[in-house]
Amino acid sequence: MFVTNAGVNPTSTIAALALRAAEHLVEQRSEVPRPEPTTTFAVDCEQTVTVPEPAAESAPAVITFGVEERGRLAALADALLPPRQDRPAPSAVGIAKGLLEQVLAARPDLAEPLRRALVGGAAGTGADARLQELADDDAEACDALELVVAGGYYMSPDVRAAIGYLGQVPRPVVIEGLPA
Repeated sequence: MFVTNAGVNPTSTIAALALRAAEHLVEQRSEVPRPEPTTTFAVDCEQTVTVPEPAAESAPAVITFGVEERGRLAALADALLPPRQDRPAPSAVGIAKGLLEQVLAARPDLAEPLRRALVGGAAGTGADARLQELADDDAEACDALELVVAGGYYMSPDVRAAIGYLGQVPRPVVIEGLPA
């Protein structure tokens, strides 16, 4: 809120606030941590300088899930996002197949907690019970499962078509009729 009224140009108020802020910064600058100064040096132009090659990056680890884990993922995904008349089930669009790989390619950090979500649990535990167990006992694994399922599901072309999402498409801005 400006101290000047609406009929007056607020420039002087803005300038006063900027001056006050600058004065405060000058007063407090001794308390602001400063980075150590860098050392610079000159190199003789005729001298050869050898720059070490950067270390070669190791190939990313291949993340694999077995048939049982993929089957459990499909069952849990269907429990998280049940099919509707206008939307396919996650298992039907391939959440446990290629979509899983797409999500993990973008977020490999989700592989380990996802694996915990898929391999743990009491024997014979149904999908709904396992989801509740994860929510109660392993929030990280539950979050990873939900993110993988939601991310993979909405990456499916079938799902995007069902919800009418065309993807990122350019929309021209019509300048005529806009105020100057």
